[in-house]
Amino acid sequence: MKFAAAVLTFFLFLPASSPAKGPPASATSLIDKAWENWHDVEDYTCVFSKQERIRGELLPERTVFMKVREDPFSVYMKWIGSYRSGQEALYVSGQNNGELKVHRGGILGIINLNLDPEGELAMKSSRHSITEAGIGHTLRLIREDFLLARKNGEGEITLVAEEDVNAPGVRCFRAEFPPERVKTGTKKESPREYYGAVSEICLDTATLLPRSVTIYDSTGELLEKYRYRDVKLNVGLTELDFDPDNPEYGF
Repeated sequence: MKFAAAVLTFFLFLPASSPAKGPPASATSLIDKAWENWHDVEDYTCVFSKQERIRGELLPERTVFMKVREDPFSVYMKWIGSYRSGQEALYVSGQNNGELKVHRGGILGIINLNLDPEGELAMKSSRHSITEAGIGHTLRLIREDFLLARKNGEGEITLVAEEDVNAPGVRCFRAEFPPERVKTGTKKESPREYYGAVSEICLDTATLLPRSVTIYDSTGELLEKYRYRDVKLNVGLTELDFDPDNPEYGF
């Protein structure tokens, strides 16, 4: 992928100064560049960790190994943390009647399920369906909030010093939006509202893609926290990587 050295150098030396009304040009141009870079990504693998609040309860962090292909949108997940270790999920847009295939781990490993990705069972412990999984969707939510704030001339963005999120080479900032204009659910609403009241975002300084994103609601409660580690871009994933008959999978 091609990255603009001038934009990156400018970003690395931005001062951690006081907030300004509306996203500063430096922050919005950075997100725009990140979105531009994202369109060079065809596929990737990563270790993804998430912690989400579901129906008022903050669930424990869960960790999966992910393979993602952008066209057609395809996701393979394998749980590698203590929660449901060995469980697998597979979704390919336009295949399996639009359903998500799940293979349970542990003593339930012989069970395979085909689920509606938007259905109650698939969404029981997740704020987003597998159709919204991955770096691209995370970046899209960030960008939509920034575009709305830029349009309305509101919100405060504070650039902060480099932080450690279990990997070097990140730059972080905090975005605050009017709490009265924050959506109350995960679905899109009209007129457009902000996804979260406060977003803490760390971007990779080489690719500008998200390394971690933490979202708080208008009361200050944690809604969701996502981390992407060991990200490998454009690795050349094949049809076999999203085939339930792959001999390395348990479907």
